Amino acid sequence: MEAALVGKGIVRSFRGQVFGFIVAMVALLGGVGLLMLDKDIQGYSTIGAGFVALVGAFTVGRIAQVRGLREQAEDFSRNPRAD
Repeated sequence: MEAALVGKGIVRSFRGQVFGFIVAMVALLGGVGLLMLDKDIQGYSTIGAGFVALVGAFTVGRIAQVRGLREQAEDFSRNPRAD
């Protein structure tokens, strides 16, 4: 059962990375397109917003991962399994 949960987590993580990449490429290409149409402020804003979203998502994901590992360590220290 635990292996199935881990497998589902890996698939969900990969899917999130793919969707994040697609969103980042749309923002980047949209910003470049706006720059090519002489829409400087809008183009740079779009590129910047896409970059900030990527950095924010990475940071939030990393914080959640650290919290999860910390909680697992605390649970294990409270209730160690006797194998």
